[in-house]
Amino acid sequence: MKNIFYCSNANKELFSDNTRSSFNSYIDINNLNYLNGEDDIEVAIKSIVFNNTQSIHIVPNLKRPHFIIVQEISNVEDSNPEFLTSPIIKILESENSIEEVINVEESKDFIITNNCDSQYVFIASYEERSFSNVVFISKNIVIHQIYMHEKEYFILDTFINHINNVLNSITFYHQNANIETDLIQKEYELHALPFKILINQYIAETLGINKEKKTATKLLDYFTFVEDCAQDSPANLFINDVYKFKYEMVYYETDKDINPLQIHPKSFKSHIFGLRSNISDPSIRNNSYDNIISLFIGNETNDVEHVGFKNPPFFNTRKELLSRAKFQIIDVDTNLPPNFSTGSPTYIQAVIRKSVARMKKPFNIFLDSSCSKSKALYPKNNSMEFTIELPERLSFNRNWQVTLKSLFISNKILYLNDCYVRYFYYNWSKHEGFNLKELIMSSKPHSTIESFLKQFNIVLDIYKIKIRGEIVDEKVVLTYYEDWVEWQYSNTLFLSPHVAHILGFQKYDGSDKEYKVKFNKTAKQSAFYEPDLFFMYPKNLIIGCDVVDDTIFGGEQVKLLRLVTNNVRSDGDILSFDFLQNEYVNLNVKEFKSIKIAILDPSGSPVKTGTSFPTRLQLMFNTV
Repeated sequence: MKNIFYCSNANKELFSDNTRSSFNSYIDINNLNYLNGEDDIEVAIKSIVFNNTQSIHIVPNLKRPHFIIVQEISNVEDSNPEFLTSPIIKILESENSIEEVINVEESKDFIITNNCDSQYVFIASYEERSFSNVVFISKNIVIHQIYMHEKEYFILDTFINHINNVLNSITFYHQNANIETDLIQKEYELHALPFKILINQYIAETLGINKEKKTATKLLDYFTFVEDCAQDSPANLFINDVYKFKYEMVYYETDKDINPLQIHPKSFKSHIFGLRSNISDPSIRNNSYDNIISLFIGNETNDVEHVGFKNPPFFNTRKELLSRAKFQIIDVDTNLPPNFSTGSPTYIQAVIRKSVARMKKPFNIFLDSSCSKSKALYPKNNSMEFTIELPERLSFNRNWQVTLKSLFISNKILYLNDCYVRYFYYNWSKHEGFNLKELIMSSKPHSTIESFLKQFNIVLDIYKIKIRGEIVDEKVVLTYYEDWVEWQYSNTLFLSPHVAHILGFQKYDGSDKEYKVKFNKTAKQSAFYEPDLFFMYPKNLIIGCDVVDDTIFGGEQVKLLRLVTNNVRSDGDILSFDFLQNEYVNLNVKEFKSIKIAILDPSGSPVKTGTSFPTRLQLMFNTV
């Protein structure tokens, strides 16, 4: 085998637009003679070295506000703005677009009244601010369009703090309104503001906000109360140029009376990246064709990463393609290059060998459970059981086999079943008592015992049970923490068999016997064993596929594509599997137009997850 190392900062004199995530390369074809003049060759990607330092890049665009705040005024008479400082009055003259009047890169407020007789835009300057606010007044509604100025953020908390500072610094010109609370508070909680707020898709999805998604084709769809002004005026220009400008948009609505909502910011988290290149023929990707040749994980290290492929697939290629290779790293969620910041170059190692003699060349298929076109055909598709419609019917005249090359699934697996507590307390002298039946702990993904204990304590707190769990010397201690006195009658917390095992109070033996934690003689009870959070976690995953031959598995016939050992204990969002050996399974059909995949636990049921994160995988087909 021979190697070629491609580098993103090479050939800058030829390709000035090269970036670390998308670059062209040129090698004199005569310099490829070390491939021994072989024309019938194959290529595989052996490794990728890239700097995963990413950033959040905010750019203002008048037609796409970052935040939209809707303020209601009690009286129409109060709609005239009360300026804190003397405004500049811009008179509309011969301007053809509102962008000739409003520059959202300036630290100013631009105030427009939806009045056909008004030819003015009021402008107030705030030199210390890093955002612009276009205030549009329509009867008793004031709409604030907030545009943060261009900036690149490398730390998530810095970005969140800036958002909070921007919203807290907005000047409201009516009824002495203001924003005093933070939109995003500690431990990444979304809190209500005094007004309804619409959050731009890029910012919302970066912050992990996924509730109340509102799609539209123009901003005016969000403001049906805004009336057209037929005459030439700033209001008319703004409505036509901004509110009626058509594009596919998404905003996330946060109402003023929402309860605090836990969010899960996505930025700087693990991503699945794909490598596109012209060095091979296109492969099937869901219901279309794509030049994608490999999938890999970009972790949250924000540093240089080395991705090595244990058993990469080979693709037929030619010297001409290798000499003018193009590479693009994409985020498979968006199909766009990630926003890598300045950093060290990207290196891609390609290995080349003489083609193996075959009757038919192998090919790859990349499947994604979130494929929208397949979802329309198969509405029950989910991340653990899905059918993908292919771009064409595939026919096989010879004996073919298939193997699973790589697999990426959510790490938020729900495995904590039948977790509950009961509580019984009786004070004979006061004739007081509690008899709380099964208090169910909802099945949530937990990566640490501390996380599980937090949910356990919340359940007890909701029902005013004065018991709290904590870790002391690597074991769980349950404490009755308030007004405890020794009492001869009942004061007992009952743990379900699963909870008792997880907390270390008893070993699970398959029975439904509850464990009694008694507090009538002591305020503290310590577990006998160390906690065992993962005893119900599926250690093996059964990957099923409807186009393969039956396999005897535990005495049953199963369409088994591969049995995957799952020993990963990662805190990340994604479980990734890259297999060292190809385990081929015979196809049981000669042609098909769709492929069904199921990811099952040892019981044969689809694995449950606490997220909608899609499953991605790569299949390779080969002749026997």
